[in-house]
Amino acid sequence: MILLLLSEALAADAPAFWVRQSVGVAGWPTGVLSETRVQARTPIFRSDSMVFQDTYAGAGLRLDASPAFANPGVQLSFAPIDIFDVDVSASFLGCLPGPFGLLPYEGLSSKLESVRDPRTDNVATVGFSLDANPTLKLKVGPVIAFDAVAVSYLHLVQPEGVSAPYVYEPLRDLIVAWDEVYLEHQPALLYEALPGGDRPLLYVGASYRDRFAFRSGDRSSALGLLVVTRPAERPIIPTFIGYAAFYLIDQDRVGGVPFLGLQANWIVEPPFSKG
Repeated sequence: MILLLLSEALAADAPAFWVRQSVGVAGWPTGVLSETRVQARTPIFRSDSMVFQDTYAGAGLRLDASPAFANPGVQLSFAPIDIFDVDVSASFLGCLPGPFGLLPYEGLSSKLESVRDPRTDNVATVGFSLDANPTLKLKVGPVIAFDAVAVSYLHLVQPEGVSAPYVYEPLRDLIVAWDEVYLEHQPALLYEALPGGDRPLLYVGASYRDRFAFRSGDRSSALGLLVVTRPAERPIIPTFIGYAAFYLIDQDRVGGVPFLGLQANWIVEPPFSKG
C-alpha cells in the first residue's frame, strides 16, 4: 500500500514484480546455497539525468537455504539514485541438525573441513538476523566498479548444555559469538569485454572480500579473479558469476587452496507499466 501511494504521489509508473533466484556452489569451504528474492517494486523520482533514470523502492520476501539452514525473512530495497542502492532485511534463522551445521568452538582456529567433518557435536538452534546491504556502483566506458557492504546483527539461541562461547556459522564461514555483529566488504573493478544485449556478456576483473566478526574477532579476507558472463539474452539463461581467490587473512587458510565459487542468477523483472 505504501508503494502504491508513493507511486501515485510522484505520478510514476505502476508497480511491477521483481524476482531473483540464485544458486551457488563453493569450494574451500564446500557449500551449496539457494537465494530467493521476490519483491513488488515501484519507480520513485525519475528524470533524464544520468543518476535518476532507474530509481525504485521495493518490498517483499527472501529465503536463503542450504543443507545447513533455512532462513526466511522480509526485505526492503531502495535505490534513490542509479549508482547507489540499499537492502534492509530481517530474517528468522533456522539452523538444521546434521553434519553441515553449527559447531561450538572454544577458540578461533581449526575451522577447516578436515577438522570439522569428523566432529559429531553439531547443534541445531534458531535465531534471527537484522541486515543492511548498501552497494555503490559506477560505470565509465568499459570499466565497472562496485563496492558492496553487508552489516548484520546475528542472534543465535545457545542450546542447553553448550558452554562454548563461539560457534562456527556456515553461511558466513566464520567462528562467531552467539550474539554477533558482522561486517562484510567486497569492492571490485571489472572490464566489460562483451556488452551483452544481442551479444554475449562478459565482465572480467578483480575483487577483494573481507569478512569480520566484531565480538569473536574472527576475520577472513581474500583477493582474486571475478568473472561475470551470460551466453545469451534469454529468460531461461542465467548470469554466471565465478570467483577464485587466495586467502590473505584467515586463522587457517592462508597459503592453502584458494576459495572457489560459482553462482547462477535468474532475474525476472517485467517493465513498469503506465498507471
